[in-house]
Amino acid sequence: MSDRSYSSTLKGRGLLAELWRYRSLVKNLTARDVKVRHKQSFLGLAWIMLSPLIMMAVMALVFSRIFGANVSGASFSLYIFSGVLPWNLFSSATSQGLVSIAGNGSIIRRVYVPKAAFPVAAVASGIVNVGFSLITLLCYMIVTKAPIKWTLLMSLIPIAEITLFALGISMALATLYVSFRDIKWFYDSALLAWFYATPIFYPLEIMGEKYRSVMKLNPLWSMISAFRRPIMEGALPASADLATGAIVALASVAIGWLILRRFEQDVVTNL
Repeated sequence: MSDRSYSSTLKGRGLLAELWRYRSLVKNLTARDVKVRHKQSFLGLAWIMLSPLIMMAVMALVFSRIFGANVSGASFSLYIFSGVLPWNLFSSATSQGLVSIAGNGSIIRRVYVPKAAFPVAAVASGIVNVGFSLITLLCYMIVTKAPIKWTLLMSLIPIAEITLFALGISMALATLYVSFRDIKWFYDSALLAWFYATPIFYPLEIMGEKYRSVMKLNPLWSMISAFRRPIMEGALPASADLATGAIVALASVAIGWLILRRFEQDVVTNL
């Protein structure tokens, strides 16, 4: 099947139908990405569980005296942990997704495969990682005697929203990266700025009202807030945060998919 025929028939089936048809491919690509990422790691999958814990410990040590007093309820370390985990999901998924199509050029040139399968697999491998990190978070909450309520399950909703948001960005970046390789360097710099614009190690309360409204334009702000609230307060995520996250996530997937479809022939030509 040629890529031209694929573009024409896909209009009637859509992204989900095409990916479902190639679900075995997506599964194998995901397993390969997970294995390759940790193949030469001494700790292997254990590093996935330890990494956010170490990052949390370092940031808590550095910033506890500056921001710790502004965090009410649970410990400041748990506040950081509940910010680091979703951020790691987003940053690792999009960074891997960015190079996913170009990195599989040899496969694409030999046989027909839906190009979306590669960023989907990259993001799916990020979900595998976050699954282990969630276990670490739960263990940390037990050890520190943080309150664990049924509302903790609601944190999975913003995780799903972050996953879809990352998928949309990954499809767009992966498409553009085939033709413009310097996008990776721009995105790496953007991720660093994005990290500091996201409330991971500082609380919302330190922001003045004037700047708070601007910072809330960051789409990850509402998603991380929704993820953090059941963990820190044992309460349901704010409905406004969930709604905002859902809108942003679905819009991201739609835009990313449209970009991939629009430039699909350029992708095949430039690989």
